[in-house]
Amino acid sequence: MKINFTSFLVTEALIYAALVIALVDSCVRITKGSITISQALIVLMLSYSYFSSAQQLMSASHSALTAISAAGKVEEILDTDTTRPFAPSLPEDKEHFNGIRMEHVSYGYEGRARALQDVSLTIPKGSVVALVGLSGCGKSTTASL
Repeated sequence: MKINFTSFLVTEALIYAALVIALVDSCVRITKGSITISQALIVLMLSYSYFSSAQQLMSASHSALTAISAAGKVEEILDTDTTRPFAPSLPEDKEHFNGIRMEHVSYGYEGRARALQDVSLTIPKGSVVALVGLSGCGKSTTASL
């Protein structure tokens, strides 16, 4: 993504440099009398339209790369082996649960207050669940775990 952002900045700089060159060239040609002001305005508007299209293409390219990156992360999550406990040192479940279960989970980020304290959650496979609450209450942390 960093490379694409740098490429985007370089493209922006080239677009505006080309527009400045077109403006300077038009001014020189107007002073020489080889084109009229209306012709120069048409050249500038057409060049801006052309580069505006290039800018939209770069934006679409950036969106596509972001989507590909997100799809890769989703695929990584979906490929997670869920047939065993998260920590191999934990004992195997006596009964297999077909869904998501969290029991007495607490979690905190380094250098900050605890984000979750003794959270238990049971979601059967195939159900649709919404985590709802105030900003900062731990919805995203719960979903990440």
